[in-house]
Amino acid sequence: MMVVYIVVTVGRIQDIVPGIHVLPVAKIVAALAIIIALQNRATLASASPWSFTPTKMTLLFMFLVVISMVFSVLRHATYGTIKGTALSVCVGLVLLIKSARNWKDLRRLLMACVIAAVVLALSAEITSFAGRAGFTHDLDPNDFAFVMDSLLPIAVTFTLLSHGFKRLCYASASLWIVFEILRTQSRGGLLGLLCVIMMIIVLLPNYQRGRLLPKPSKGKMVGRVVILMMAGFLAWHVIPQSARARFETLRHPTSGYNTNLNDPTGRLSIWLQTLPMALHRPWGWGAGAFNTVDGKFGGGRYKAAHNMYLQALIELGFEGLLLFLAALLSSVKYLRREAFALPEPDDQDGLERRAFARAMLASFAGMCLSGFFLAELYSQAIWTLVILSCLVGRPPTSQREVRHRTSSSKATPAIK
Repeated sequence: MMVVYIVVTVGRIQDIVPGIHVLPVAKIVAALAIIIALQNRATLASASPWSFTPTKMTLLFMFLVVISMVFSVLRHATYGTIKGTALSVCVGLVLLIKSARNWKDLRRLLMACVIAAVVLALSAEITSFAGRAGFTHDLDPNDFAFVMDSLLPIAVTFTLLSHGFKRLCYASASLWIVFEILRTQSRGGLLGLLCVIMMIIVLLPNYQRGRLLPKPSKGKMVGRVVILMMAGFLAWHVIPQSARARFETLRHPTSGYNTNLNDPTGRLSIWLQTLPMALHRPWGWGAGAFNTVDGKFGGGRYKAAHNMYLQALIELGFEGLLLFLAALLSSVKYLRREAFALPEPDDQDGLERRAFARAMLASFAGMCLSGFFLAELYSQAIWTLVILSCLVGRPPTSQREVRHRTSSSKATPAIK
């Protein structure tokens, strides 16, 4: 059921299934998951959401979203954020933590992220806006690119760990996701994609003769670079001319409207005219109120933040920005411990966990870079990956060692 929940909330499958987009599908799935969890509560994982630093920061952040209703300048938007993102993330957080009892369960949740990415790629293929792939009543092309950037490394890792027909399916899905990212024509998404690709080349290990090796060889890394260069050359000539023209503007960043200070709709203008608003109200203007702050108080044109860090600062104040950064950084810290751990060569589950930790580091890198140009503070992909980082990553060493020593002392008889 949690696999379905991830596909629904992150992949937005209800947007491409006729007739169900008006139904509260995520709430229905969450309710069914809660019922099933209560019926099987004896078999749920014993971990508490408060036992992980990233989930603590997530819950505090969502609590601040709720509290912002008190000082919001646009309360109906804040209420929409509370009943949408805040409620969904908090419920999903508890259910995901409790559903991951072992590595097999966690692997299934990671596979749900791949399914969500494929669903988004399908949605991008059949929808468009102004010639750009990907558009629904909730997501624009930039949103599509951002989420697919974040989930691509997980799909690539499943490709690495599979063989035969499964590997072909995962490889095809990964290439399709990349192609759809390019078709969205999102320049922030392209920068995130390039960051993800570089991280994949450096971090992902080798899979050779049915065994996962601890780290990639230099020859494999060179081979990956060559393959990706060939694939990039092919993709550049396959994508539409309009996409190539849009991406070409990245070579001359100072010539576009985004850096024109005389254009209030450009990113730089939006950033400069709304940044001082953080000093006027250091506690924030309310969740979901950025557009109003830009237009009514900043002298702009009621535009989105186009920067998730600025969005956090303006809407939830300095404390909101700090909590958001703490959630991201603590997630990376958890993943980094696992990514650079040294499991036993025969521990394939441990090596797989290490590979996915490295993949999720690439996810966070691409997400944090592309998010600098996109208003993705309330994206379900961010908070789902933050929660999964607690399960894939490694908790603080001291706690792990204490548990290890405790279990060892119980299992090993005293030697006289």
